[in-house]
Amino acid sequence: MWIINRQFWLLRSWLIISSHLAEWHKFGMQRKEHSAYRLLSLTLIIAVVCGLAVIGNPAPVASVTPAQTCTAWNARSFPISGVVCGGSTHALSCSPGAIYKCQAGGAQFQQNNCTLSQACPVGCLTGPTTGNLADSCFSGSPPLTLSTSNTPGGNDVTLTVALAASHPNGAIVNLSINRGDLVPGSYCAVPDLAAGETSVSFALPTAVVSASTDVTMYTNISYTDASGTSRQLVSGASILTLAPGGTAAPPPPLASFTLTPSTIGPGQVSFMDVVLSKMAPAQGVNVSVSSSDPSVASVIQNGQPTVLGGCTTGGGAATIAAADSVPHQATVTISANSGAPSQPAGVTHPLTVTGGCAALTCLEARGGQSTVEPVETCQTAAAARSSAAVTSGRPAGAVALWACVEQHPARPPPAQPRERPAAQSRTAAAAR
Repeated sequence: MWIINRQFWLLRSWLIISSHLAEWHKFGMQRKEHSAYRLLSLTLIIAVVCGLAVIGNPAPVASVTPAQTCTAWNARSFPISGVVCGGSTHALSCSPGAIYKCQAGGAQFQQNNCTLSQACPVGCLTGPTTGNLADSCFSGSPPLTLSTSNTPGGNDVTLTVALAASHPNGAIVNLSINRGDLVPGSYCAVPDLAAGETSVSFALPTAVVSASTDVTMYTNISYTDASGTSRQLVSGASILTLAPGGTAAPPPPLASFTLTPSTIGPGQVSFMDVVLSKMAPAQGVNVSVSSSDPSVASVIQNGQPTVLGGCTTGGGAATIAAADSVPHQATVTISANSGAPSQPAGVTHPLTVTGGCAALTCLEARGGQSTVEPVETCQTAAAARSSAAVTSGRPAGAVALWACVEQHPARPPPAQPRERPAAQSRTAAAAR
């Protein structure tokens, strides 16, 4: 309907302009004093009439011309037959939002078994997946709209996903972007539609570019309708043009972070997860972590969290490691900083490290011999010895018979030199 209205207004505009051109040519020479007036009138007519051609009708979003052929296979990579919706799960290699007719019967891995049947203005909708595939064009509200089709790189862009059809179990929104490096976040920033929810809007960041660059995107909304039929609504591909001259957004402040677990023993690690107060800009955010006492709990440099562009959360790696030997329980302050100008001090969180040896082994020296014992045995024996020392009036520090050592399974405990029997010594001396 929009195309018909547009053609009508353009035809009407041309007729009006043509009649005034004829009038200007007929009378312009006779009344030269009116030529400037008539030229101004003509200009106004062109501006007003051409403006009426689009008033009340939104400018169409730039779209991609569908491919003439594509490939659609079944799970065994054999070509399928039927009418398919490009961009759906059974026609992922076909242009999104277009209808293709596919032929089966070919060999496994056959290419280009589908040909373009119809370039749908809005998108396409899958039918039942049982029997012959009979997908069709969709004529409702656009499944995907952009707040703008042209913006300087570095600005956020707002996307709106719409689904008017009944979806009592909710709907999964899948967003595909051909340049995830320039418009990231399709995997973490896109919300799904709850049951009864007909639309949802969200923002994505864009990267700064040095030259005008087009980014293509489309959405696939997967849902089960009221009759229990699984469907996919696929939008046509939309183009977002990123212009040069933009500025990269600064990193947002940290809202919070967690340490799991928040209490660790010697030699153990704690995992960090961070939450930003706003989605990360396109370049992402590298969170810097520090410890108030690295001798007790140090930062694992490669484990510091990163929040990818468009996301608000990150981390999940081992970030803090406790020392193998901690004399007594200690609380260490862990700081995290996103680099946000408005939050120079970052955010802090306490971490408790219990005293003792790492859960490896410890070394006991007794009577000139050394044995490697399990830590639990060592700790129990050390406690008993310390108690005995205190009871006997000796200072506990005098019993320094235990020390933490690194366990090497392939390396036996250090052997102590043993004195040879007297007979063996005499025999060896006689031999010399």
